Amino acid sequence: MLKKFFLFGFLMFLVLLIVGGWFGYQAYVHGSNTVALQQRQLQVIAAWQTDPAAMELAANGKGGVTPSGISDTMRSHGVAVADSYRASAKSLVISYIPITCNDLPYTYDIKRSPGLLTILVYVDASWWPDVAGVWSRITSSGACAAAARQATLTIALDTRVGSDAVVDAASGTSLARKS
Repeated sequence: MLKKFFLFGFLMFLVLLIVGGWFGYQAYVHGSNTVALQQRQLQVIAAWQTDPAAMELAANGKGGVTPSGISDTMRSHGVAVADSYRASAKSLVISYIPITCNDLPYTYDIKRSPGLLTILVYVDASWWPDVAGVWSRITSSGACAAAARQATLTIALDTRVGSDAVVDAASGTSLARKS
């Protein structure tokens, strides 16, 4: 009887260790991703603010402009690269290419500074285990062309975009305005 009690206690300890480890790891990943995303946005904003020639080119919706301080594209942390936008009174529709074939929810972080609107589109990752998502990735055929897909995200704004440069923080380049 005593051996069964200790065996049960040991198994419960292992279960708690695994569950606690999972949530601890998820908290670490979420925290480090949040810091990396914020640092990237600040880096892009600083590069644009120190390059007035690029800011002038990107004003009024000219796409593909990159300031001199940006040399790389952020390809990690579930970040999607946006390529264009449509602006109306107080909303912005961002067009982007999803990074995975799964229908994961995407969210955004937007920062406004004088003459600049910086947008970062990324996967809205949960801390909870996604058993169904893991199973669908295991059983999928793998025949997906994520780069061929296009998605949109609608963002409500406090003020109009006007002639501000709209910039994708992942690539650091300005987005083309579509009518």
